Amino acid sequence: MPPALILFVEDEPLIMALAQALLEERGYDVIVAVNSQQALSVLAERGSQISAMVTEAGLRGDLSGWQLAREATRRIPALPIIYTTGGLAYQWATERVEDSLLVQKPYVPEQIFDALTKLIRSPISISPSPNQIPQSPRQ
Repeated sequence: MPPALILFVEDEPLIMALAQALLEERGYDVIVAVNSQQALSVLAERGSQISAMVTEAGLRGDLSGWQLAREATRRIPALPIIYTTGGLAYQWATERVEDSLLVQKPYVPEQIFDALTKLIRSPISISPSPNQIPQSPRQ
């Protein structure tokens, strides 16, 4: 089976570069985008190949991470979403999409790996951990 392809959307270059390197070290293929427009272009070109999207909830630009995730799942309904945020976790309950997790910043890479494993391999059996807040599976 080929490695999972992750779309990682982050507007902070240092976080993006580090996350890409760590995910690739773990065997994931990664496409990075620095804003919603780049992410939507990637989804249009390679959406059927993407296993999950990780996005900063407070993404700057045309669309927030919340809005980007809604548009992404409108285009690809089964796309698992992981949000990251340092200060917008309180919005997750009202802004999230189904089959999503939230990982609060600052996070350790293991939290992202765990979230990806939960969403990609078993989206129906998501269980919460202290820094990951699950949403129930799609009906």
